[in-house]
Amino acid sequence: MICEVIIDETSKKIDRPFDYLIPNTLENIIQIGMRVEIDFNHRIILGFVTRFKEQSDFPNLKSIIRVIDPEPIISQDQLALANYLKAKYFMTSSQAFNLVIPGVFKYKPVIKINVIKRQNLPYKLNNLLPKATTNYTKEFYPFLKEIKEAVNKGDLELIQEWKSRRLQQVKVYFYVTSIKTSSKSMQELLTYIKEKKKVYYYEIKNLGFSLSSLNNLIKKGAIKVAEEEVMADITKIKLPGSLPNLNAEQTKALNAISLSSYQTYLLYGVTGSGKTLVYLRLIEKVLNSGKEAIILVPEIVLTTQLAAYFAKLFGQNLAIIHSKLTATERFSEYTKISRGLVKVVLGPRSAIFAPFHNLGIIIIDEEQEGSYYQENWPNYDSRELASFIAKKRNIPLLLGSATPRIVSFYKAIHKEYQLLQLPKRATGQIALPSQIVDMRLELKNKNISTISKTLGEAISTTLANGEQVMLFLNRRGYASAVMCRDCGHIIKCPHCDLPLTYHKNYSKLVCHICGYEMPNVSICPKCQSKRIRYVGLGTEKICQDVANLFPLARIIRVDSDSVGRDYNYFYEKIINKEVDIIIGTQMIAKGLDFPNVTLVGVLNADISLYYPSYDANEVTYDILEQVSGRSGRHKDGKVILQTYNPDNAVISLVAKHDYLGFYNVEIKKRELLNNPPFSKIIRATFSAKDSNCAKAQAENFIKDLPDNLIVLGPSEAIYFKVNDTYNYDVYIKYLKDDDIKILNTLVLKYNMKLGEI
Repeated sequence: MICEVIIDETSKKIDRPFDYLIPNTLENIIQIGMRVEIDFNHRIILGFVTRFKEQSDFPNLKSIIRVIDPEPIISQDQLALANYLKAKYFMTSSQAFNLVIPGVFKYKPVIKINVIKRQNLPYKLNNLLPKATTNYTKEFYPFLKEIKEAVNKGDLELIQEWKSRRLQQVKVYFYVTSIKTSSKSMQELLTYIKEKKKVYYYEIKNLGFSLSSLNNLIKKGAIKVAEEEVMADITKIKLPGSLPNLNAEQTKALNAISLSSYQTYLLYGVTGSGKTLVYLRLIEKVLNSGKEAIILVPEIVLTTQLAAYFAKLFGQNLAIIHSKLTATERFSEYTKISRGLVKVVLGPRSAIFAPFHNLGIIIIDEEQEGSYYQENWPNYDSRELASFIAKKRNIPLLLGSATPRIVSFYKAIHKEYQLLQLPKRATGQIALPSQIVDMRLELKNKNISTISKTLGEAISTTLANGEQVMLFLNRRGYASAVMCRDCGHIIKCPHCDLPLTYHKNYSKLVCHICGYEMPNVSICPKCQSKRIRYVGLGTEKICQDVANLFPLARIIRVDSDSVGRDYNYFYEKIINKEVDIIIGTQMIAKGLDFPNVTLVGVLNADISLYYPSYDANEVTYDILEQVSGRSGRHKDGKVILQTYNPDNAVISLVAKHDYLGFYNVEIKKRELLNNPPFSKIIRATFSAKDSNCAKAQAENFIKDLPDNLIVLGPSEAIYFKVNDTYNYDVYIKYLKDDDIKILNTLVLKYNMKLGEI
């Protein structure tokens, strides 16, 4: 028997199946989806078994060395998803397989070489193995043949060890029989275990029973001890009270969704309209039918709050996946899923790979969010993957948003998606028009503060009423650049050629692209001047300014620098009214429900308006409308937008909460410029240590493209230099996937990364 194996390496040159013989000892063991250890080009590496066959076109096949996984690590559904990933996003099979497999399940072998008879070893092996035991590393690859011969002769021994994670094991005690004893302590402990039937060690210890009493009961056979796996409990926030009933509009939306076939639904509901409650009741129906559910959310903070709602309804049936879990917690959550112990998975984009076998629905909350697209290579869009999975399994896909993507709303209007609407807030509160403050007038009136007079007065009134304020600025750090006033020199990252951001709390300058850090400077490195100026605003600077204006207010900063792993701490501080003013980035802008927040201030509404992308207006409208929606969800609220462009159409439409008006303006521009949804766009990025080399590659690539494609570029990428590497982008507009089939061959020819935008 022969099997086809995909090599577990990312090189496109070997991205094809290789034939290997299956030894007789492994014929009834190897299954499709398992990883195996193989000899490939004199190296022992891993591969994925993807197919069996009786004959091969190649002679002298090598044999599989050993099987890595006790069970297939990739299911048939995951194989299909991996093939889709490869075709859609121009990645290798190995990259696709490693995306769909939870990282915590990928055990890797450590091979050790033991010297048995040193006197018999060839001279070169003897020099390579000075110790009795040595790890088998890449330096031994050229000598694999000699090592195998030495192993066959008994001069060397190869030992394989596994680095694998296990669930936490705890001791548990069970009652067996009663015994006679004069020890009062032993008798009390035995009675306690008999009543409880099953007792953990920490319970016995907390009650003050002695270890000797416990051991004596075990020796006498009165109780028995065993080990039990403990799953991590990461749902720590508890919500008071019961969930509200569905209103008429929510009920109508719920009843419109069929669970028996594939269809994409777009739930367009204003902020605070109760989309989450629809999700909960819909998943409840799915579980009652015996199936499973995945719900994706864009931010980890949002996962924290939704987890509380989901845990309230589904309890132990819920698993939560996100990047801030510890390795033990992540392994625990995936173990629950793979063993069928949970029916609901909640998490950001990677949760789409949850290995469910009987999936009944996929829900994507805040579907407009860019975080569903993985920017780092290999790229993928979890919304596209969700659509593929839903179609293949013939189940519904529900997209929810108060500000849907232009592409999604266009598809809903043209009946490709089914449109469901929640036009009113569930609490009956009305979202009043936002107030626009012209910051140019503030400067004319000699107010150089980051807080306008209007916003400052509104903050004072809100605090006096015992209510909470949320201030939004989508830029972390203290200052976005450090500049010398005398010579104009700006301190830049030596690897990315971008200004370093000043973080006052750490007294460091940090590159937010590559992570480079250096101590803060007080003297200009170019002209030695001491006249250093901090330029631009970040959340740290806002905290300082607000604390100076409102010294008695309790202030909390919520951004990726301050939060770390403890999202629960920040959420509970806000929900329990232990803070007065919340200052944060987009982490606080979406989906969160803080009942006591009645004022939202956007400190710079223009910050994303002029980003060099066709969807800059859409991104701006989305973030401003979403953060505005945090105010007045349970009582009358107010929103203040500070801007230097008060007449900008996007700002004006946000102030009126007029999504339909914004859509109508934006869709006309998209049609005029042939941008999505009227076309699709792929970005090809060419990278090299030499700028001219990267540009030349991009220019040659364009020459190989057919004339029917619209090509823009090459141009310097938004982040032109990253980690000492220069980047050029080429944008390709097309209508049908068939138009870009040529890219599959060009990927092999050029050193580039491809991703749909």
